[in-house]
Amino acid sequence: MFYSPFENATNELSKIKEEIAEENLIFSEELACPNCKTRLSDLLETGYVGCAKCYEVFSKELADMIYDFHKSAKHVGKRPEKLVSKAKIQKEIEQLEEQKRDALEREDFLLAQSIKEKISQLRGEL
Repeated sequence: MFYSPFENATNELSKIKEEIAEENLIFSEELACPNCKTRLSDLLETGYVGCAKCYEVFSKELADMIYDFHKSAKHVGKRPEKLVSKAKIQKEIEQLEEQKRDALEREDFLLAQSIKEKISQLRGEL
């Protein structure tokens, strides 16, 4: 049997639509997007917005739907591993450049040269 991940969202949309109907909203005067004319009832029925402006117009309703579906309103996504390692390398390069500047100020040219070689190696990994 095929299970749709959107089944739960569809059920939530139906519940919201019923709640709105219970509040005796008049759909002819309901909230609608001025750009694409998508109505709140259309959003609740299909789960789709009509344009980018809909996100502004239906922001409260969408926030409630997203929270109900994901049980959170904050995105806590992950970075791809390649980006994380690049960021670490870049931070290490910046620290080494700072150390190299300090070594040059102290006229420790051997240390500055070895730091410069480390920086070159790290830049090769990027």
